[in-house]
Amino acid sequence: DDQCGAEGEDGVGCLLNQLQLKAAELEVPGTEDGSKEAGNACTTGFIGEVRSYAPGCLDSCPQLCGVLHNVIIAYLTEDREDAAMEVLCRYKLDFFCLLAPRVLPKCQPLIKRAARFGFELPSTQANLSAELESQCP
Repeated sequence: DDQCGAEGEDGVGCLLNQLQLKAAELEVPGTEDGSKEAGNACTTGFIGEVRSYAPGCLDSCPQLCGVLHNVIIAYLTEDREDAAMEVLCRYKLDFFCLLAPRVLPKCQPLIKRAARFGFELPSTQANLSAELESQCP
């Protein structure tokens, strides 16, 4: 954010550190899947910040906000990609909403932003399906 002025890898590292600190302070909203008060989960806290990059994306799939929050928190607090993947695998079918033909254009800014941070997200339902098939039990 404002305190991370560096560009390139230094800037990304600074932002990641800030996100990890924020993640440690945040509670997971609602139930384990984050479904309770999904609207709140979409517009406040950590996911509210993520939503600001592509509001139409998460607005089209509000059931994902709590789940996405849990995926990101698992990644940041446990500092492990496989911790995030465990949560993603548990709710894998929910993620297809983000790549639905009518929703995907709204999600492109978020997909591109994630790529800048080193997170290559699938950009089609077929790619997501293949990735989940190889990663999830």
